Amino acid sequence: MQRHSDRLIAGAAALVVVVLATSVGVLVLDVQRRGRSALERERTAQVLQLAKNMDTRVVSGFEGMASIAAQTPFVLDVGAPQDVATLEGIQALFGDLLETGFIVLDANGVIVNGTLLPDGALGTTFDRPGVAEALASGEPGIMPVAEGLTSPIPVTITYAPILSEGGGVRGLLGIESSASEDSAFNQEVANLRSGETGLFAFVDGLGGVVASSDPTLIGGSYPDPAIVSRSPGVYRDDGRILVVQDVPGPEWRAVSSQDIAEFEEGLGGQVQRLILVLGLAALIAAAAVVYFLLRRLRAAREEERRLAELNATREEFISIVSHELRTPVAGVLGFLQSTLDHWESMDDPARRHAIERAAANARRLHGLTRDILDTTAIEAGKLSYVLEVVELVDEVRDAVVAARDAHDDREVIVEEAGGSQRVSIDPDRIQQVLANLLDNALKNSPDESPVHVRLTGDAGFASVAITDRGPGLSESELEGLFEKFVRGRSTNVQGTGLGLYIARQIVEAHGGTLTASSSPGRGATFTFTVPLADVAAQPG
Repeated sequence: MQRHSDRLIAGAAALVVVVLATSVGVLVLDVQRRGRSALERERTAQVLQLAKNMDTRVVSGFEGMASIAAQTPFVLDVGAPQDVATLEGIQALFGDLLETGFIVLDANGVIVNGTLLPDGALGTTFDRPGVAEALASGEPGIMPVAEGLTSPIPVTITYAPILSEGGGVRGLLGIESSASEDSAFNQEVANLRSGETGLFAFVDGLGGVVASSDPTLIGGSYPDPAIVSRSPGVYRDDGRILVVQDVPGPEWRAVSSQDIAEFEEGLGGQVQRLILVLGLAALIAAAAVVYFLLRRLRAAREEERRLAELNATREEFISIVSHELRTPVAGVLGFLQSTLDHWESMDDPARRHAIERAAANARRLHGLTRDILDTTAIEAGKLSYVLEVVELVDEVRDAVVAARDAHDDREVIVEEAGGSQRVSIDPDRIQQVLANLLDNALKNSPDESPVHVRLTGDAGFASVAITDRGPGLSESELEGLFEKFVRGRSTNVQGTGLGLYIARQIVEAHGGTLTASSSPGRGATFTFTVPLADVAAQPG
């Protein structure tokens, strides 16, 4: 009887172990499936975000080309001097940023003008994929990658139609962009490679590789010819996982592929080891695998969230910079072109006004590019400083004079402390801080309200406080005020959102602090301090 009971207990125990092992095995397989799905969703979201970012950049480029094509009165005769001068002016405006040139075609696809063209190109028919479609569309676009005309390597051509007054297409204005390993665009794409077997590429509508993390593919055809006809989604072919997304503007595909084994590295292997452990300790193994995979899923979700935030920040930055740069560039081109077109009919004051407006836009463009370059240098730890011992009050006075010149209808009141305020600083960088804070205060104050600047010194530090009478800042706004890409206290304030971030980095590099205090409706005060110079250490 006891033996029978023991057998029943042993059988029940064995059955429990089998049930537990089966249950844990089913659970493990389900978690494995969920983990695989989470990885696929993460990769899909990443590729989709990159496709959206690229589409934003391309559409911005379309707008710029369309603006130039619409504002420039092209003659469209072969070698027309007026067109030559116009194109050379545009090419010179971009300077070293361009290694390729512009091409102008008439309605028949004949090359009538351009920059950096090879000898004998003028007057010939431009025979390359996409020309006929571009002339027929009447809309901006990008031609497929092909052999370059103004560059010895494969290129894409961003184009915009040159329209007649009736809306018909008179010709095309295009600019070639290099499709090479060394191009700035491809260097960005090269950083998107995943693991040892990962591949990322942008593919045009004919299957040509515009950019890729594998330099051997650039300018050639994508290894899978069917890539141009696949619907957006996730595919598993020949041991590789493939994610495809559309880039609507240029009619490209964003493609990410990787060996499945590497893509799912750790997921399947850990599951197999845990299933083997189940034979010895099913319950412990089940608990361990569930714990491990749940942690992995949480990590995947956290990584997915982090990538989404990173991509959102990158997209916002691209959108801000595209908008902020496009406005002053259009202003410079517009005022200069208008002045050139109407030079004889304009009197001297009108010419001066137009040139001053163009110069103001150029200064704004310079400030935007300086902020972007300074941010890059700060993050790389390469922003340089040349220190001098100077009177801080003199620097404050100079900055206030410049602010008054830029806002001649505004009042800036300066309150100076008595005595010497000698500090060891880089005058140009501190001027950059003062200009940013004064400009910020003037932008956010009512036109009739003055801005107050107060200079004091105490406890070994000189202090400059700039106070406005604007709408003020809430506590939540104060918390993130000095972070990158945070812009203004109202939606109509312009800028990249980098000024206050750069100002704080400069002040802290001098051993000082930059803080803000405010309450809604009562304005804001920005205060920075820098150490006073040691008199004994001053150069003689």
